[in-house]
Amino acid sequence: MDITWIILGIIAVILSVGLKLVVPYWKSKKTAEEWAVIVEKTTTITKWIVTGVKAAEMFFAGAGLGEQKNGYVLGFVKSLCEKVGMTFDEEAVSAEIEEIGQDLGLWGVDKNEVKSE
Repeated sequence: MDITWIILGIIAVILSVGLKLVVPYWKSKKTAEEWAVIVEKTTTITKWIVTGVKAAEMFFAGAGLGEQKNGYVLGFVKSLCEKVGMTFDEEAVSAEIEEIGQDLGLWGVDKNEVKSE
């Protein structure tokens, strides 16, 4: 009995499974230059968000205006992203807006509440 075809079949299956796992991993690897571009874009968008949050605080003074402030910052960042051709991820930007607003002490947890605990 000739088992050559069975061995070749097993090798083909192993190679195809291996390629299915290795090729996506290989394609996902980014070069240092690609990472530098990603970091630069992220830094730029973060700066825009900080500017937008500060502007929203000036334009919408008062309590209970969180939706207007958030909408203003989202629109501001989205328009800047569109101008320079960057992709705009609303969920990521919204999360960053909230984090920056809290970091700057502009909204979110009241600092007096934190001190009294």
